[in-house]
Amino acid sequence: MEAGQIRIVYDGLDADRHEVDMRLFGRSMIGIDKIVSDSLIYFTEQRRPRKGERAPLVIHAQPPVEGSAEVFGALAPAVGALPLVWDFLNAGAGDILWRSVSWVLDYHGGRRSQADRQLDVIASALRQSEKARSKTEERWLESESQWRAGMFDLVHRLLPAAKNAVAPVGPSVESLRLGGSGEAAAEVDVPMAEAIRHPGDVEVGDLETMVVRVDGFQHHNKTLKIERPDAPGSYMTADVRDPAFDEAPNIYTQAAEQKAQLVITGKKALRSQKLERIYIFHASEILPEAA
Repeated sequence: MEAGQIRIVYDGLDADRHEVDMRLFGRSMIGIDKIVSDSLIYFTEQRRPRKGERAPLVIHAQPPVEGSAEVFGALAPAVGALPLVWDFLNAGAGDILWRSVSWVLDYHGGRRSQADRQLDVIASALRQSEKARSKTEERWLESESQWRAGMFDLVHRLLPAAKNAVAPVGPSVESLRLGGSGEAAAEVDVPMAEAIRHPGDVEVGDLETMVVRVDGFQHHNKTLKIERPDAPGSYMTADVRDPAFDEAPNIYTQAAEQKAQLVITGKKALRSQKLERIYIFHASEILPEAA
């Protein structure tokens, strides 16, 4: 991506038909605008954004690419904008901006370890930028603790914006990806979006292979009743995000009818270190019962 370009990609569900719920899409645009704007102000002006203030940028929309629910745009300075913002983007700091967006969404999306890594990368990049402008390492270290405190203040203030940004994820689409490339891209799936919508001491795990025993299913809301992996004999709900669940019979309904063990790929969501939800993205096989 070139300096100043922005790319927003919605995948799954309605997005498979190149559609996104208009009301939720509007909320998402407002939320993304707020996160990007406040991050730019903090990085370029080194201060907290004032109430109602927006970065001096506008988005020039471009036609979406056929075959995907994507929105392309270009960030461009508004009339009378300070050149500092545009210089920031053209100096290769766009990566820092998108890592900041990722930091906000990872932090509130139950991915604190990943958010910490993003923050460390941002700090390292800014440290190099300061040195390039002939500022000493000692001067940076003196201000880093204050800068990190400002970042935490910013991330907590951006929770409402994060909720808006991920509004379509779950009801209308399966995932949202915006800006950057590779690790710099901000990406949110349904488990993260649910963590953002219901904040607290939530941790969303990595994608992993698990074996669960299925006791029942509800087709209308795409859930399974499964035996708790952490407490055999008790049960919990698992959300199925696999398109294969849409048409019955399928591997999930078969496992429910047999009360069988099912090999799945999914993510665990923990609240206050207690397993709260399992999100299933794929099922590979039903395990035979031991003779």
